[in-house]
Amino acid sequence: MLALGTIKFLACLSCARRIVTEKWLVECQKAGRFVSTDRFILKKETEPGVTVPQALERAAKQRVFTNRKIFISSHCKPTPDQAAIVIQSAGGRLLKSAPTVYDDNTFVISCAEDKTIANKLSSLGYAVHDKEFLIRSVLQQKILFNEYASFVIEN
Repeated sequence: MLALGTIKFLACLSCARRIVTEKWLVECQKAGRFVSTDRFILKKETEPGVTVPQALERAAKQRVFTNRKIFISSHCKPTPDQAAIVIQSAGGRLLKSAPTVYDDNTFVISCAEDKTIANKLSSLGYAVHDKEFLIRSVLQQKILFNEYASFVIEN
């Protein structure tokens, strides 16, 4: 069974032409060759109201994080290294260090364990997003500016 939140699935959602069910592999094996994917397209919803084919169509027009930079604090899950796969496939670039000045094209993802850096970046003007911002934006292939954002962790 395919988990919609896995790193590989999220990466695939941004750059694949189509995603098929496991039944396609079974049919290919039975036929001894590759068969048409038309009957095996995964039609599951990635988010309420957004199916896999719709998300793939959006990504084909423009990947969700094209020309965007994303900083992820060190204690977040998925880890910055894991998230880099998703971010790059979605057209973005993972920043290895925290931004020191505000940039409209940069997003910040943090967590409670990294409250010091989250508060510092918030004071620079960044909305500090939860990891769900990354996951849900990729699942919908649409940047969710006002959701999963703007939490500041006070001391």
